[in-house]
Amino acid sequence: MLASRTVGGLVADTAGWRALFVVAAVVAVLLAVLLHRAIPPLAPRTRMAYPRLVASVGAVVVRERAVRWTLVLAATGFATFSLFWTALTFLLSGPPFRYPAPVIGLFGLAGLAGVLAGLRGGRLHDRGRSLPATGVAWALALGAFVVAAFTGRSVVLLVVAVVMIDVALQTQALLNRARLFALSDEARSRLNTALAAGNFVGAAVGSAAATTLWAVGGWTAITITGAALCCLALTVWARGRRGPLVVRVAGAVHVEQRRRRVQAAASRH
Repeated sequence: MLASRTVGGLVADTAGWRALFVVAAVVAVLLAVLLHRAIPPLAPRTRMAYPRLVASVGAVVVRERAVRWTLVLAATGFATFSLFWTALTFLLSGPPFRYPAPVIGLFGLAGLAGVLAGLRGGRLHDRGRSLPATGVAWALALGAFVVAAFTGRSVVLLVVAVVMIDVALQTQALLNRARLFALSDEARSRLNTALAAGNFVGAAVGSAAATTLWAVGGWTAITITGAALCCLALTVWARGRRGPLVVRVAGAVHVEQRRRRVQAAASRH
């Protein structure tokens, strides 16, 4: 993801934006061939007809409140992420910056901080601090939009906002994924299907909203909407972390951690 922004800017500048789709199509075909050869066959954990399997994805979401709560947070995170990065291109390409595509792509490298933060986020999950860390991540994202609102002509403040938003949203995305997969071994693939679908819907909504909001109110409208999304996520997080959900998620995480410790001990022997 990080490299694609930088490489995309270089390709668009030298060969035009249509060349990006050609390159992406070729890479997709190559990856399909490589993965087909590399991924080993796995026995299905649940045997049922494919239509029933797809329908069961919705059944898992309806049955598990913890799943619905996590999916809402995850989709909101992708909508916020997509809103920010789509609008950032509009901001940097117009006045007062007027940067060319390769320079705009370089801003993606600031997102390396998000990768490093993801490593820390995984450790917080392993220590049982996933829920409070998610709240902190969303508070940081809210702070990022506040900083972004006052960037003006300052590239430094803009880079600070980019780092903050990447750290916050990459961390909460990792924590959401880890909590969701800890809920059920048998339904993990179906949970992943629901997560991926929700994330892509959120990303599409964020991109579409960025285009509309930019035409209406420019960067100010973007930062206000981003802050509102963060407040929405914090509200969902605050309501969902109370009561039986905390017990459900914490218990599932504890069971998953214990299972991993048993597997590790068995492998050593």
